Amino acid sequence: MTPLRHAGFSLVELMTVVAVIGVFTGIMLPWFSGVDRAEQAKDMRNAQSFSTISIAATAAGVSLIEAGTTKLEAMRTLVQGVTITRGTLRGRTFRIPNVKEADLSRAARYLSVRDGQLIYHSQEVGTATVDL
Repeated sequence: MTPLRHAGFSLVELMTVVAVIGVFTGIMLPWFSGVDRAEQAKDMRNAQSFSTISIAATAAGVSLIEAGTTKLEAMRTLVQGVTITRGTLRGRTFRIPNVKEADLSRAARYLSVRDGQLIYHSQEVGTATVDL
């Protein structure tokens, strides 16, 4: 008579696999969450830039936002550039170059429209269009 062999893993083998998975999770989880924070910081910096340039352009006499203009439309205008036509800054262009469409929509989460300007918020805001 031959001895019976049981198919399967021993408790030690299963515990070893669980420990290895735990170590990998412990290493990878902070790495992945760091990517999210870096993207968020980039979006916030972009939003700050759009707000600053919007306020400067408005002070120079350019009206970026009119009734019915959305945040994204105003941001796209700044990406293309706005040239001042009169005053001491005549001929100067306010522009934010090299911003992709996906970056625009992510940065827009931190902007609102008030008094014809893009206003930066450190927390995400709603998606309302204009608050003239």
